[in-house]
Amino acid sequence: MTKLTIAFSMLAVVFPCATAWAQDGDKEPWTYVEEKSIREYHGPVPGVRWLKGGRLVTAGKDKQVRIWHANGKMQHALRNGHTGWVLGVAVSADQKQVASIGMDGKLCIWGADTGEMIKQITVSTNEHNWPLCVQWHPKANRVAVGMREGSVYEFDASSGQTTWKQRAAERLAAAIAYTPDGLRFAAGGYEVTRMFEMATNEVVFKMARHDRTDVTALAIDAKWEYAATGPVHRKYQWGN
Repeated sequence: MTKLTIAFSMLAVVFPCATAWAQDGDKEPWTYVEEKSIREYHGPVPGVRWLKGGRLVTAGKDKQVRIWHANGKMQHALRNGHTGWVLGVAVSADQKQVASIGMDGKLCIWGADTGEMIKQITVSTNEHNWPLCVQWHPKANRVAVGMREGSVYEFDASSGQTTWKQRAAERLAAAIAYTPDGLRFAAGGYEVTRMFEMATNEVVFKMARHDRTDVTALAIDAKWEYAATGPVHRKYQWGN
């Protein structure tokens, strides 16, 4: 049976929550196993992701990324990367790296086992346009960030070079996701979710049924099922 922890963060739309699918396609009903609370933060926790070995990586208002053991003890406090709120985290497909984004306009790449910073990328120097969400490419060492003004940028995590960019939303590209093959990319904004063919930038899917609300989280599973959430929740099958 899949043991799945869901973390909720009651935040304004500028601090979107992340969503993810269970990895093994388990069809058994979810069962509450045990609650383990981590009470080290004094304020919102905008981002949380699983790491191998039952660890968690979290983003906090205290300008830090933290990695926790399953027993609730902190393994690493990743400091000196951000000078403002850390708004989101993502984990590489090989589980060896963590990406974080913050209101300071920085994208930081960290070693998941060492806690050391590998790369810092300046995404934006505009104090009114900062990254809102972050996703790691499922098959490559690339990281995508969704921006407050609606653009999405993808960076090579090693070199820091921009590998793809697209104006994906009219405002607040607050939810982003790759398809499982890494060839298409979805972004949610105000009312609309769009899927792009990354090689051509063509919009191959557009869904505008969010009733004048912002899409604040979305995910695509291995069967290409799509879920987008905000004040209104939608779930659809895209198909490949």
